[in-house]
Amino acid sequence: MADIRRYISWETGLSSEKHEHQVTLYTKTGCHLCENAYEVLMGVREDRPFVFETIDITTDEILMEIYGELIPVVLIDGEERFRYRVNEKRLRRELSK
Repeated sequence: MADIRRYISWETGLSSEKHEHQVTLYTKTGCHLCENAYEVLMGVREDRPFVFETIDITTDEILMEIYGELIPVVLIDGEERFRYRVNEKRLRRELSK
């Protein structure tokens, strides 16, 4: 079976071992740092694809208590990786794992 997967991966150019990361951006309206983080994320996404979601913390009381003024917060595969600013080089490294 592994040989078939390897063949399909080779034929289609898809790796059966490739993992598409899930990236979540916690944000709220009017946050200029959130806009900057979004721009960095979308720029990196062009050559390092990932599943992306944005969550407005003002729609959830618990998220407001947790993150309040700490935004933007970026999670990769459910783990917090950035607060306030997104470092592009570090983001690329994280998404290469």
